[in-house]
Amino acid sequence: MLNTEPLNYEFQRSVAIVKPNPELVSSAYVYESLVAKKAELINAAHGAVQQCLFISDIAGFPIGIPNPAELRSFYEVVKPMFDTITANESENLRLEALRKTLLPKLMSGELDVSDVDI
Repeated sequence: MLNTEPLNYEFQRSVAIVKPNPELVSSAYVYESLVAKKAELINAAHGAVQQCLFISDIAGFPIGIPNPAELRSFYEVVKPMFDTITANESENLRLEALRKTLLPKLMSGELDVSDVDI
């Protein structure tokens, strides 16, 4: 989720979190900038068994910072999109919890839905 800080972290060897300076750009801008450079990042990856990038590999990937008016325009477009994504992710988690609660009861016959008109 891009709009929220994770509550817990799981790190493996050589993992980094990329966080923008909020006075300069939003996390959405950094995310989209990195997505735009996806092919370059993939080409920079190395490793025989598992492809990886080290901080030194990505240090040379510049991300331009547009002027404040362009950033505002960008943010006005993407903020509603990321808000929708975040809301959908939250709804998916709620529905998953509901399914975990209801499915065993439905399968065991504890809940009878035969009279439900769909």
